[in-house]
Amino acid sequence: MRATVDDYGYVFIKLAVLKSLLMSPQDRKKILSFRDLESLGNYIKHFFPLFRPEGLTISQFERNLWKTYIDIEEKILVSAPFSIQSFLRTLMVRYEIWNIKIAIHGVIEGLSIEEKKEHIYEKPPVILEREEFMLNLLKAKNFTEIRTACECTPYKAIINRGLDHIEKSGEIFHLEQDLDKFYFTNILEHSSYFKKDERDFIDQFVRSQIDFYNFNLLYRAYFNGIAKEEITDYLLFQGSLLNAKSINLLLSANNFDDFLKKLSLVLKKHLKLYNFIPFLKNPNPQVWQNLSAVFLDIFLSRFQRSIMAEIPLKSIALIFQIILYKETEIKEIIARAVQIALIQEKY
Repeated sequence: MRATVDDYGYVFIKLAVLKSLLMSPQDRKKILSFRDLESLGNYIKHFFPLFRPEGLTISQFERNLWKTYIDIEEKILVSAPFSIQSFLRTLMVRYEIWNIKIAIHGVIEGLSIEEKKEHIYEKPPVILEREEFMLNLLKAKNFTEIRTACECTPYKAIINRGLDHIEKSGEIFHLEQDLDKFYFTNILEHSSYFKKDERDFIDQFVRSQIDFYNFNLLYRAYFNGIAKEEITDYLLFQGSLLNAKSINLLLSANNFDDFLKKLSLVLKKHLKLYNFIPFLKNPNPQVWQNLSAVFLDIFLSRFQRSIMAEIPLKSIALIFQIILYKETEIKEIIARAVQIALIQEKY
């Protein structure tokens, strides 16, 4: 699954083909005009090769769209410079974590291996060379077998600790948050292995992702009245915008309204984000999606000048541009698909 590609000029040409799969602002606006899943799917399959929308339920529609996205990520991985490929493999870990969650939920709910397989992504275990681990995990019928399957993996301590929580309290929150935190600490560790120009760009990418992770975790905790002590261990203090100082300020908030006031102080120098504050009092998926897009734009704009001047950085930027914008497209498409399903259900 590794390709030895080092010529950035060649890489840029290969990636330009994949860039043609990005939707234009007009294309993304047009998805709001569709009134049924099949029409929506037929339109977007021009931008997601191999996606076939015919006869899919809303959950199948979403899952198949993400599977197609993973295919695109795999094409980017094999087209990337060799020095970047190992890092891109770490991005696949989030899908492996999804599979782990499905396997554990499947044991709790008593699902068969066939039922669990319907909800997982097949490519990540192949790319990460952990197929045997995933197969054993899916075969597991109880927590003991889950612990055995994870014995020789990076997840051993996390899963043992999480299963202990479930057995004591029936609460799966700690396990899921621990796994999510592992994803970010893992990519943060790998971001330090590159030469300076590559490292600066990748480091900023990782820190921007951590910013949104922290933002999401803090917001959910205050909005849902979750005790700060429940989330503190899962916060990451290596963000760019939300650094240790700003996170500690937000953690000092007494309630949700106080959190929004302190968030205003943190974001006052970032006008695009600051303007979202009034909409966060009663959020909806569209607001959250737009907020995610702003975090993305802030990250890409930091390197715009050097990206235009240097082929190596331009190639790396194009890799992340495709990965991040395709992810944003999927979230917008799924949001519209859910709206369509709700409208059809209403009538």
